[in-house]
Amino acid sequence: MSNDLISRKATIEAVKMVIQAGLPEEAIYAKIEEIPASFDKEKVIEELKGQIELVSYNPMTAGRYIKKDRVIKIVEKGEIE
Repeated sequence: MSNDLISRKATIEAVKMVIQAGLPEEAIYAKIEEIPASFDKEKVIEELKGQIELVSYNPMTAGRYIKKDRVIKIVEKGEIE
């Protein structure tokens, strides 16, 4: 079983469908596994790599940006601690 981000709405609909059809509990798990991921980490990383990194040299705005490499590391980790 993967740990993809999936749509809450799609999950609820899948569970409702299985319950209404009177199928066994195992059918719920199978139906949820069929739901496509709503977030593709690799696509997001590739998109970020293609972006221009903005750097501010103004001391009044120092620290008001996040480096692209840091953003990519956060996305690669892909989970909440």
